[in-house]
Amino acid sequence: MSSPNKLLLQYGSVGIEFALSVLLGLLAGRWADQRAGTGGGLVLAGFLLGVLLGFRSLWRVTQQAQREIERGSSPNDDQKPCP
Repeated sequence: MSSPNKLLLQYGSVGIEFALSVLLGLLAGRWADQRAGTGGGLVLAGFLLGVLLGFRSLWRVTQQAQREIERGSSPNDDQKPCP
């Protein structure tokens, strides 16, 4: 059903999304730490929030892949069999 390029983009973006979640959480924590004048606790909280959101994204994609497997659609459904 899905083309291989679409699947590559869909599943390949998980790593980028995870890294961006961590980075944005870290930067938001750093910004909040500087504004509040605290000693680094908000950086850690932002980092942990980013990791949590990254794993949430990973979980969502794996659940979607599992549903596709259970439905019987594989990445090679669109390809013709080799002679």
